[in-house]
Amino acid sequence: MNINCDHCGHNVLIYQKDGPGELERLYLDRIFSPDKLVKLQNLSVNKVPNLTCPKCKSLLVIPYIYPKEKRPAFRLFTGAINKKVVKK
Repeated sequence: MNINCDHCGHNVLIYQKDGPGELERLYLDRIFSPDKLVKLQNLSVNKVPNLTCPKCKSLLVIPYIYPKEKRPAFRLFTGAINKKVVKK
């Protein structure tokens, strides 16, 4: 799925969602593009920066460990992103 900035519409990343339901978080190991975001999965979550839109600099998501799975992810802010399902 394409993840776009809700403020300016810029395409921020490509993500593979797992499971049904709403998109509540972005797991770092499911980000497929761009390469600079793919490489974040190799970092400790406390070294992963907040993600801002490269075009308008709006804050989109913040890194955290999803407690239920103890898995690094980005926490979504309501209204910060738009998503569009695409077939590869």
